[in-house]
Amino acid sequence: DIAIKNVKCLMQYFKKHKIRFENIINAQVNPNHVMERPHIRFNGKDLEEINQPWEHAQNDALGYFLWFYCKLIGDKILEANQDDIETLALFPLYFEAVSYWEDEDSGHWEETRKVEASSIGVVVAALKALKQL
Repeated sequence: DIAIKNVKCLMQYFKKHKIRFENIINAQVNPNHVMERPHIRFNGKDLEEINQPWEHAQNDALGYFLWFYCKLIGDKILEANQDDIETLALFPLYFEAVSYWEDEDSGHWEETRKVEASSIGVVVAALKALKQL
């Protein structure tokens, strides 16, 4: 139940701030400016972004969310509405826009940006899960 509440909260957050995905997808901002990417760190009480410099280039975190959400839908634990589906559809477009397979991200340790197999693998698993839906 806690995991379901958390993943639903994350979906609400991504819906609220989907402009971050859209701006990268539409090449309106430079993905190398990490503060322009979807924020990974935010205020969980009001789902507002924290306006503090942070390494938001974290394809792994976005991939984990997408994979888990798709898994819950596929296992009939969670039902997606049209808004959810539209939000999920932004993820592959975003990953393509940042060229995730060669994108230097900060990974789960939020360290120096570099190409990491762990981030690439999570994104691939997430995209496969979405495709299965």
